[in-house]
Amino acid sequence: MGTHATDVNGQVLLQLATEKPDEVRGWLPGGELFSDLMALLHVWLGSHLDVRLQLCVARHLLPDAQLCCQQEHAVQLGRTAVLRPLDAQKQADDRVTIYLGRYQRVRENIHRRESDEDGDYRS
Repeated sequence: MGTHATDVNGQVLLQLATEKPDEVRGWLPGGELFSDLMALLHVWLGSHLDVRLQLCVARHLLPDAQLCCQQEHAVQLGRTAVLRPLDAQKQADDRVTIYLGRYQRVRENIHRRESDEDGDYRS
């Protein structure tokens, strides 16, 4: 089971969606819109909630996976590197959900001491 657990009752799911091709790259980690959102969550939520972030976009807004070294054609493996569908008609309404990560304000204490367990009471 492990040494710690995550309380999902203090967690929300934030699903972002866009139909604009130029906004898709901005919502990915490292993009300007993503950085602005993280700053907004820091001010708005503080240490009260954890947030799971997802981006839902139409498949045709994402570039086809290809091997290249040019920055303008670069894709993020595991996020935007998707294969072209075999059926072109299915592509029109196909949506892809991209996991963007988590906003987690309260950090866990991984350097626990034995006195944390018993309150360091003297007998």
